[in-house]
Amino acid sequence: MKFREWLTAAGLPQGIACAAALLLWCGSAYSSPLFSIGDGGDRTWTQAMNDGNVQVAPDPLAGGAAVTFYAGQIGESMGGPEVAEVQAADDVELTPDVPVSGSATFDALVMSWRNTNTNDPTILNVAAWEYVYDIDPDLTGTLITFSLLAPAGVWDFSLELIDVNGNSRGWFGVPPNTSWGVFSIDPSSAVAQVPFSVVITSGVFDITHVTTIRLNESSQGGIAFIDNPAQEGDSTTPWNAWNSLSVRRIFDIKPDSEPSCFNSDGNGLIPVRIMGTPTFDVNTIDAETLQLDAQPVATGGGGKLMCHVEDVNGDGLDDLVCQFDDNGVYDPTDTVGTVTGLRTDASPFVSTDAICIVQ
Repeated sequence: MKFREWLTAAGLPQGIACAAALLLWCGSAYSSPLFSIGDGGDRTWTQAMNDGNVQVAPDPLAGGAAVTFYAGQIGESMGGPEVAEVQAADDVELTPDVPVSGSATFDALVMSWRNTNTNDPTILNVAAWEYVYDIDPDLTGTLITFSLLAPAGVWDFSLELIDVNGNSRGWFGVPPNTSWGVFSIDPSSAVAQVPFSVVITSGVFDITHVTTIRLNESSQGGIAFIDNPAQEGDSTTPWNAWNSLSVRRIFDIKPDSEPSCFNSDGNGLIPVRIMGTPTFDVNTIDAETLQLDAQPVATGGGGKLMCHVEDVNGDGLDDLVCQFDDNGVYDPTDTVGTVTGLRTDASPFVSTDAICIVQ
């Protein structure tokens, strides 16, 4: 029996039962995996650092995926001396909300790093910062998106997830230089995702209990960098900048609300968003076949379906946004909404999201 049903069965009026369920959902017993920091987000980088969520990673090589990847960089070269050793940088600094210019100027999070071997080009110095969740949430069905500017001299960029048991899954690639790039990862998919050419899973990774999102960077000692925007006049300290970091639902009823609560009284429309990912193209969905729990896609003038494709998060991937008729099919005990339909190859499309119905 679901918690909300138990409350009702216990004799609580329906409105109080629903309110109590919401308190459990939004309180200490539940932690949403969703957040958005930086450009267009709910918090600035300064706020996220003050909240204790964004911090320097104590050990950028603590994740098994990172250890495996960087061990494989020994003997590699960026055109200079080959890497002979990998070390964690011992002087890493985060500076929030610094204006950084590339193809555009944004208030960014800048990570600077050094160590005692910074002038030895045979040593690859690794630094990282991380987003630490307050409670270990389930990242199944989410999309992680971030915007990055990496100056020339940065060896790699990566995103690594750490679970409650210390196991990890990481994606590694070559960063774009001198301009902002926006990238998305479907963390449920343990495959290489453009532009990340390498994916490594360490141990029995548990995506249902993720504690940390870690972003690793590295550089060889002695590599010249353009002026560090966080340290005026400094052209020797390696750095990297992030404009934004967000986690969204790939399939989201009443987008960007958590939980997805709405009134189902038979009037109005119910919005649904389906995010494109590096492994899923929303243009393969036949919008005419979609139904939200038997409720059709709404139509506008001339009978045109109220569905459109746009790039919601700026990652260069199409996303599908639709409005469905509210036919009053839900009652306050319903906890899941389901969209069904067909893809253009006639294969079925099914996706679900947690909902709560208010009166």
